[in-house]
Amino acid sequence: MEQRPASDTSETERRRRGRPVSVSTDERREKIFEAAESVFLEVGFAAANMDDIARRAGMSKRTVYELFGNKQALFDELLDLSRVGLPTSLDDTDAPDEELVDYLTKLTQHIMSPKQIAIQRVVFAEHMRDPERSQNLFSEAEKRGRGILSRWVARQVKEGRLAVFDPGEAADMLFGMTVGTIHFKKLLLGRDEALSSDELRQRIAQAVAIFLKGAGP
Repeated sequence: MEQRPASDTSETERRRRGRPVSVSTDERREKIFEAAESVFLEVGFAAANMDDIARRAGMSKRTVYELFGNKQALFDELLDLSRVGLPTSLDDTDAPDEELVDYLTKLTQHIMSPKQIAIQRVVFAEHMRDPERSQNLFSEAEKRGRGILSRWVARQVKEGRLAVFDPGEAADMLFGMTVGTIHFKKLLLGRDEALSSDELRQRIAQAVAIFLKGAGP
């Protein structure tokens, strides 16, 4: 086999090294989103700007705008992805009480994670700055979570296990008893009770038992 001259080989290598690395649109979006997430969590929505996001992503501001449109679109996607992992159903089973405890435990573990708390604090700060605009930031997640609990309560009322006038209000009370207090302490006061998974489940199970007894027929 004919050997390529060393000079030709070196030139080929130089050309190969000089070629720009091809990056797919999905990869660009992922890099920009990761940069945006870090900026939002560090400085909040209001103080974040597209220049900082583009710089941290190592891309031009034009590319950021082409792929996401604006800062609000980036933040909306952050919120959408923050909902990934939320329990999405509360099915009828032979042990509905256990199913309810499982659901509330998974929900609490998700919303109490450090990253979720950081995102919620950004949203809370934005709410204080612009309550009307921020009202819709968590509307979908709130509607979904409240709807799941409300439908569960309504099924129990239909089956004669509970006697409540408004399943939605009862669901709010149940959420407050099981999740609300410890979530409030960590979100706004920075107080983490550092419960183990077993301790958290036990606490939720006790609150569920009190709720079911109080709301029983």
